[in-house]
Amino acid sequence: MSLWLHIVTHPAYLLACVLVGVAGRKRRTGFFGYTVMSFLLTPLFTLFVLYVGGEKPRPVPDDLLDDLPQPRDAKAGRKG
Repeated sequence: MSLWLHIVTHPAYLLACVLVGVAGRKRRTGFFGYTVMSFLLTPLFTLFVLYVGGEKPRPVPDDLLDDLPQPRDAKAGRKG
């Protein structure tokens, strides 16, 4: 058995990959994406990617959008 296959199939490595997936579950790529990425690239590198990457932007609820001032029409204020 090759060394790479021996390392990748080790339970601690698989657990580390799943834990990285759990850490990235609320990000844009999600749990599955970060788990696969950590399995292929190593959990340490994927944790670095999680640290450097920002949080997924949260959508603004519709009721909050109603309270925002509406932009003025640029053509309505012009003369001639």
